[in-house]
Amino acid sequence: MRLVALNLARSILRVGASRKTCREEHTMTDVTKVVADLRATYDRGATKPLAFRLGQLKALRRMLIDNSAEIERALFDDLRKHPDEALLTEINVVLSEIDVALRHLRSWLRPKKQPVPLLIAPATARIVREPLGVVLIIAPWNYPVQLLLNPLVAALAAGNAVVLKPSELAPATSATLARLVRGALDPAAVSVVEGERPRRRRCSRSTSTTSSSPAASASAGSSPQRRPRSSPRRPSSSAASRRSGSTTPSTSRSRRAGSRGASS
Repeated sequence: MRLVALNLARSILRVGASRKTCREEHTMTDVTKVVADLRATYDRGATKPLAFRLGQLKALRRMLIDNSAEIERALFDDLRKHPDEALLTEINVVLSEIDVALRHLRSWLRPKKQPVPLLIAPATARIVREPLGVVLIIAPWNYPVQLLLNPLVAALAAGNAVVLKPSELAPATSATLARLVRGALDPAAVSVVEGERPRRRRCSRSTSTTSSSPAASASAGSSPQRRPRSSPRRPSSSAASRRSGSTTPSTSRSRRAGSRGASS
């Protein structure tokens, strides 16, 4: 049990709060304690009764209806979603999921009889649906409400304890949902762990920007040094000989013409 709780805590930290910044909201000890408390709640059987499941689903539904305007504002701040789009693609989707679960949950939990082989007759068999335990739900940034709360509906209907991890890339929606969920649902069964958006600046280490290579100086903000232009090449001896050889015929002709004139 401790190993499962530790692995779950590590997965949460890897996704959101594991990046080392100046101030970490959640440490490994904090998340391990959260998972251990949820595991204890599940082991007591507090999340399994039908009445508890229905009560949590109704509380979640009431939270969405009463605070829809606030959730729409948070979605606009993060993603510039129009309120109509937020209502259609985020809030109403979760409300429809809750309504389906409330309508069919009793029949889903009813044991179903199954035929048995003749070899074990007169034994009987039936399928009984049991919850998994502690469930981790990680939401992306593009649909931060729907993809966080839709799986929560299924997890609560199944009788699980839940760790919610909103997307740190939608900070306004993450903070709003964390506050609303903590106030609406049972904190012993549902816990919210927020991540921290990675910062670009470093906390303690100061990087050196001096470097001798042109690529490093360009990345540090200085212009790369240009290579000096090479001096023009001097003609080789063979080329010089060709040039001098090309002038010898005309010189010899002029000498011959001068000698002929002198003789005449």
